Amino acid sequence: MYEVPCCRVCKVPLSVVEQHIHEYLRPVTTGGKPGRPKKVGYRHVVNEVLKCDECGRLFAIKRDAEKRIVRGRQLRRAT
Repeated sequence: MYEVPCCRVCKVPLSVVEQHIHEYLRPVTTGGKPGRPKKVGYRHVVNEVLKCDECGRLFAIKRDAEKRIVRGRQLRRAT
């Protein structure tokens, strides 16, 4: 039976954090400052981790045989 992954310390369910990359083009103005941003690119998920909403600890995501999310090793504590 599948169990939702929980924080090792706080015992609360973990959330998936997805990090994406958005690229913006900002032309240099005649005053030497960056102009208005224009979104020019996007990459899908670069990294996925599990995060505890209580303590901020981060864990690697592993998958079981049925491709369900399970908690992996602790990565670091978020600041």
